[in-house]
Amino acid sequence: MLDGLRRAIIAGLIAGLVAAPVWAHVAQPMRAAQFALAVQEPHQVTAADRDQARSPAEPDARDREQEKRDREQEARDREQEKKDREQERLDRVQEMYDDGREALDEGKYAKAEERFSNVVRENGQLVDGAMYWKAYTENQQGKREAALTTIAELKKKFPKEVSNQQMEERCRGTRDRNQEPLRTGS
Repeated sequence: MLDGLRRAIIAGLIAGLVAAPVWAHVAQPMRAAQFALAVQEPHQVTAADRDQARSPAEPDARDREQEKRDREQEARDREQEKKDREQERLDRVQEMYDDGREALDEGKYAKAEERFSNVVRENGQLVDGAMYWKAYTENQQGKREAALTTIAELKKKFPKEVSNQQMEERCRGTRDRNQEPLRTGS
């Protein structure tokens, strides 16, 4: 009887070995390392194992999630580009302002006036100073009425930043032919 049992076990093992390649093609193959891990630690399943076990509808969900992440990244990229463009604009305005001050220091009033006018046109954070220096350069070039107009615009745009007394002090350099200080309407 023991001999018959041995023969049955050996026949079963041989049949299993012969049938194993057929089963490997029918079912998804499990690598030896995965099998060993699953046997030793069945509660730990890898992400690859989970991905393999997902249903056909889940790849669509993953694709939608990836598309959503891509759209979010594109939105962040656009926002960063917008910030970069604004910073470049601010840098250009600062450079124009600095060029105007340099031209003013060199006595090149026409060039300084042009640079300060460009700063005013850009309407950045340096507008008030640019308007003041524009009025100054206009006055230095003998454009008295233009200087007064610029000063009036400055006072209109920035009434809280520049008090009338401060403006009068700034405008003392703007004098008429009789060396009388110009009246700015204070």
